[in-house]
Amino acid sequence: RLPSSDKVIDYAHSDCRSAIMDVYLMGGCHFYLGSSTSLLDLAILLNKPMVITNLNQWINGLPHRDGDIHLYRHVYSKGENRFLSVKEWLQRVIEISTENWSSHDWEFFDNSDEEIESAVIEMMDPSREKESAYLQKEFRKAHMEAVQKLSETFRFDISDVENCNEWFRFASRILAWRGKISTDFLEKNWFKSSKTIV
Repeated sequence: RLPSSDKVIDYAHSDCRSAIMDVYLMGGCHFYLGSSTSLLDLAILLNKPMVITNLNQWINGLPHRDGDIHLYRHVYSKGENRFLSVKEWLQRVIEISTENWSSHDWEFFDNSDEEIESAVIEMMDPSREKESAYLQKEFRKAHMEAVQKLSETFRFDISDVENCNEWFRFASRILAWRGKISTDFLEKNWFKSSKTIV
């Protein structure tokens, strides 16, 4: 529960919470801030800008539209006893298995309050477009290379036909995303993870 405040309604714990109110509030919001839950589909349906936090897979969980911002969870390698950078995570695509689109070696840790706050400020700051896009381009390039490598080994289904169908089904999400990863998060985690304590 949120602390009591005259300026904040803790809707999740309020008496007015309902399915129709979910739709009403989403329709009137400036942007959606949340994780990839069922409410995300409603935000997409209503064409709302979004800041998505705590994502644990980059294959098709990407910012759909121009202006959308995503934050990935921190990836911890149990075998190496350390956190991986975003770049390392992408480069280890061959470790991904069909179970949860992840590796058995990885453990995921949520974004910090500071990381989420930074992404929200970025979404609300109209000058954010003038920031350097170098790392965003590096992420896109590494992402495409990882997807190409993954397509050679990863199978959705043992049937060739069904496997092909699934790849086509996910193709638009994998290839056509237009948003970006939080600039601050990418700067702090691209070459080396900013998280060092489990």
